[in-house]
Amino acid sequence: MNKPSSSPGLSLWEKIDLFPALLSILTSTLYGSVTGLFRGKNGTSTYRLHLFRQFLHTCLQRLSLKQTQYLTPPTNKSYEDWSIREQVQPVTISLNHGAFGHWVGKKNAKKVVVYYHGGGFALPGTPEHFAFFTEILNSLNTTGDNIAFFFLTYTLTPNAVYPTQLTQAVDALRYILTTRKPSDVFLGGDSAGGNLALTVLTHTAHPHPEIEPLPISDDDENGSLAGVFAIAPWISFRTDWPSLKSNHYSDIISAANLDKWSSGYLDARNGEGDPWSEPLSAPAGWWRDVRAKALLVTAGGDEILLSSIETFVDKVRSSETEVEFVVGDRETHAPMMYGGETNTQQGAAIEKWLAGQISS
Repeated sequence: MNKPSSSPGLSLWEKIDLFPALLSILTSTLYGSVTGLFRGKNGTSTYRLHLFRQFLHTCLQRLSLKQTQYLTPPTNKSYEDWSIREQVQPVTISLNHGAFGHWVGKKNAKKVVVYYHGGGFALPGTPEHFAFFTEILNSLNTTGDNIAFFFLTYTLTPNAVYPTQLTQAVDALRYILTTRKPSDVFLGGDSAGGNLALTVLTHTAHPHPEIEPLPISDDDENGSLAGVFAIAPWISFRTDWPSLKSNHYSDIISAANLDKWSSGYLDARNGEGDPWSEPLSAPAGWWRDVRAKALLVTAGGDEILLSSIETFVDKVRSSETEVEFVVGDRETHAPMMYGGETNTQQGAAIEKWLAGQISS
């Protein structure tokens, strides 16, 4: 199994195939520069976003997962580049089961966000992830080192499959809880990482049968996690939701991408999901049992996952569990991380929510 911090090796044929693949990506993007002028009201909100959508769609469809990972810097490289850019000393922790945790901010900060990146369980964390965290830290830490992020590098598919990634995600929280009270710890994630944040939370109350339990004590007021936020969480692998059709031309990812990623994630299960791989399928009562002081879910109004996320929020609320839900008008899938959007409604909501939880 490849280490989560390394790029996969390619066969000679896979390397040769990169040349026609890159040519087709360039051709498709040039074609998109023309079609973007006539995208209409159902298309992306901006011309730049249309070009990015065209580029990303072609990359994800034309390249294999191994080729995509070969061309994309692994998460640890993006972290190292961030530390050089910010002129800080990188601090990386080796975790159980081959994962790594990277400190963004001071590791002795009082509050910690254990963060799981998205990418369909197949793509690494991006430089935009670290740029977004830096923006939040600069805003929230004006009065001291109140909060830091602990960013997980987990093993990508096809090098490992479910439940490996969930096991590594649980281990990251387990590590942080060795030195902190649950009430000082947040969970967060985007897309597939939002899936992990929510399934780690459910694992604390309803343990996965193949993963060591991690119960959160209910002995006192410190026995609940400080909170959990999920950005555009990928909580159902179905591709028949209404928003997959209505937002097909406005979002940056497609149903074909989702099918490809979910098949790779559930490869050892013949494509069969369960409540720990697809949080939407968990019984409503499970959310009544979780121990987190606050829940925040965000989504983009133009993203294909919107319908499933709305259904998930309704299900959680039906269990009498409070959850704040923010939909960014005309925003796509996790725009802070994928597309390099700044000043987003979802980003502002997360920053405001974290500030409120820290001060409460």
